[in-house]
Amino acid sequence: MKANTVGQTDGEMAYWVDGALIHEETSMMWRTSPTLALNRVRVQHSSTSGDAESHSNQVWFDDVVVCTLPVGCN
Repeated sequence: MKANTVGQTDGEMAYWVDGALIHEETSMMWRTSPTLALNRVRVQHSSTSGDAESHSNQVWFDDVVVCTLPVGCN
């Protein structure tokens, strides 16, 4: 996560799995006040029964690490 410059759409969101970039969003506007900062991480998945072809929508998250540097990567 990278907070945007106030008034700009230069924020970012990205995540990696085993050192590989899996998802990245740029041009994000997370905040409109300079006093706001990132202070929470929410791990979630959203799907509907149509997305899951009428199967159960159970999701498990294991060994989630939040850090400003890569963890466990050589």
